[in-house]
Amino acid sequence: MHREAEQNRIINCRSCGAEFDSSLPNCPYCGRMNLPAAESEYMAKLENIRGNLEDLGEMADRKAIAHSRVLGRKLLIAIAVVFVIAAAALIVRAVQGRDEAGKGREEFLWQREAFLQFDKLYDSGDWAGLADAYRAARDDGHSVYQYSHSRFCDYLLQIELAKSSLQEYDERYDDPVFLFSNEIELYELDYIKNISNEERVLLEEMRAPLISDFEQRFNLSNDELSYFLIILSKDGFISIKECERFLNERGMEG
Repeated sequence: MHREAEQNRIINCRSCGAEFDSSLPNCPYCGRMNLPAAESEYMAKLENIRGNLEDLGEMADRKAIAHSRVLGRKLLIAIAVVFVIAAAALIVRAVQGRDEAGKGREEFLWQREAFLQFDKLYDSGDWAGLADAYRAARDDGHSVYQYSHSRFCDYLLQIELAKSSLQEYDERYDDPVFLFSNEIELYELDYIKNISNEERVLLEEMRAPLISDFEQRFNLSNDELSYFLIILSKDGFISIKECERFLNERGMEG
């Protein structure tokens, strides 16, 4: 049961990043081969063929034997085809493995240099520069989550997003849903782990004006705020639809 659970898990496609069941031999979105599942499928076919061959041995009469010979030839051809496909899959996997190893080395070398620059910005207290560098690296597809202060940087970006939403709302005074969503998610700091006490104090000071704006602008009751904080503590985010539903009920839709 445990083995089956391990096999049937959700994975990310290496080509398009989409999530799908690990038992599928190909990504249902971009078609890239999922080699472990493809190999399992090939082995299952071989096992079925082996079972069919054993069944053939139980035929007693001449007609059955003659029929089994024809079927046997077909099965041998099928086995050959399966082995060819399996061999091709293994070759592809080997090539992809070499490519991934090369990319892994490139990423390691990039991290060694980039994370050093991140640390310089962090040590100097240049939070805006650190946020810009971290965002650019993340948007370029680098594994910034391996940086030692990545959780701190993630929250820096969250504060910047809330600031941007507030500025846009004040300038245009349109739909408040995104402002509500981005400001209320700043409460996530109360549940964030893997940051130091010094970082937490810094972030609390940075978010304070935005939290104050949220409390005055939307004026949630304790029960209403508790409702959203429960969602935030469980999921780490609050859906736009949930924010929109609440504001619609308040008559604050755009």
